[in-house]
Amino acid sequence: MTVIPTQTDIQAPQPTRRLGLRIVGAVVAFTFCVAALVSCLQIYSAYRTALIDAQKHFTDIENSYLPSLAAGMWSIDQGRIDTMLDGMAQLPDVGFIELKDEQGERWTRRHPDYRKDLLSRSFPIIHREGDELFPLGELTVALMSAGIETRLFHTAKSIAITTSITLFSTVFLCSLLCATGSHAI
Repeated sequence: MTVIPTQTDIQAPQPTRRLGLRIVGAVVAFTFCVAALVSCLQIYSAYRTALIDAQKHFTDIENSYLPSLAAGMWSIDQGRIDTMLDGMAQLPDVGFIELKDEQGERWTRRHPDYRKDLLSRSFPIIHREGDELFPLGELTVALMSAGIETRLFHTAKSIAITTSITLFSTVFLCSLLCATGSHAI
């Protein structure tokens, strides 16, 4: 008497399943490594962009505020000087401003959240009269790291969430394909 094997008696060879699981594992591991690398590159790019944007504040101060500040110092207009310093202090990421004149008088503005510098730059204050230059003092501006770090944290968090969703979707689809593939055999 011949026994005819039924569908439940026929099983896929054991090495084939292990090979399939190894391939899925390798795909998931490779996907994870690529996702981690891409996430790191995105966060680094966001950091570089934030630094470039922060340095633009220095250019804005140099081009927009310094000429008027020099004019206010030349004419000894305390109201104008205070207004200019207050305006600079309101710029995003500006944490500390110090103006020193030639006689040693100092004006300072400090943001309440200011803890540490991200970037700092000093500008000479010079008044021009024709061909003559008159040094009036120096303006030091420090950009604080708190705002940039907060924005980078939120950017990194959104990148991590997006990457995690993508990875979990990939793992889910791979496991779904493996489960479907093992029943089809």
